[in-house]
Amino acid sequence: MSAHLIFLVHGMGIHQEGWSKAVEQQLADQYHDLEWSQLYSWGEHFRPVEVRYDDAFEAIRTRWQRDSPAVVTMLREAGLAARATRKLERLRERLGTDGVLQTHVLDVLMYRFVTTVREAVKVSVARQIVDALAAAPAGSCWSVIAHSLGTAVTHDTLHALGAGQVDGAAAIRRAHLVVMLANVSRTLQQEAVKTYASRCCPALPGGDGMTAHYLNVRHGWDPIPARWPFSPHDQWPDADTRDAGRYLDVRLTRLSGVNPHGFDHHLRDPGCFVPLLRFLGSPGLIPEQEARALDKAFAREHPQGPRDALRRRLERMMPAPTGDWGQYLEVFRAYFGE
Repeated sequence: MSAHLIFLVHGMGIHQEGWSKAVEQQLADQYHDLEWSQLYSWGEHFRPVEVRYDDAFEAIRTRWQRDSPAVVTMLREAGLAARATRKLERLRERLGTDGVLQTHVLDVLMYRFVTTVREAVKVSVARQIVDALAAAPAGSCWSVIAHSLGTAVTHDTLHALGAGQVDGAAAIRRAHLVVMLANVSRTLQQEAVKTYASRCCPALPGGDGMTAHYLNVRHGWDPIPARWPFSPHDQWPDADTRDAGRYLDVRLTRLSGVNPHGFDHHLRDPGCFVPLLRFLGSPGLIPEQEARALDKAFAREHPQGPRDALRRRLERMMPAPTGDWGQYLEVFRAYFGE
């Protein structure tokens, strides 16, 4: 039997080749701690595939350092509201052109507002998926685990694949599982492809969805996806797909580090990795008794009392649900400490 391909899609910021090794190791370690792994090793069943699209932003980052006012003008002309533009200019004056403003904020703004950047990212990721599946044995099972900005990229890419907008897409079958960590697909959605109306949704056989299962995980103390959170109505996906247990929304609340937005922070919590591994394997992969033991061990290892000060600081960063892009940029500045 061929290995199950797991495409790992990074979020905002600079990601060099090999960025996914730490994520792969984290998943493998969690799997190997399970009783099930005594029968079937991680390497026998799963093959992680690193996805990178960071290079699509490099030209913009270089231009920002050389001529940041021109980049601000580009964003204004692309539709960034005046208040947000002024906020970006003030942040530039205060912080300069290096650091998180260049590697995180610009990534998000460029992907959301600049069509050429968004299309370049989407085509790059689609090609990586299509090519990897073409090189794998026919009928190979595949899934996607995406984080932060990568959730919007994954959403747009899977919709494009499902709509036949990518060469070679017709030859691949839909994903087994899509995992969205710190999901910002709604925050960055386009008018032409609304998140709850796209093909990036779970569906039963015969449906239009580009995945059989969908796991959404959001940390309650993460301010980045909190502005327009992914929180669909009861009819998304359709009732039959929900009843079949193919969509699961997980809200994490426990802190195990100082960065609840982090890829590793999400995966560390059994509330995330237990359903993730169950979806990848089978519902019986982790019996309830074992899941409870994992949860208790996590609670012992990460007592929440010492995290009170961090929770209060994160609470002050939370954006208002109706806040605009200007306020959202301030959230980035506060969260990343610049």
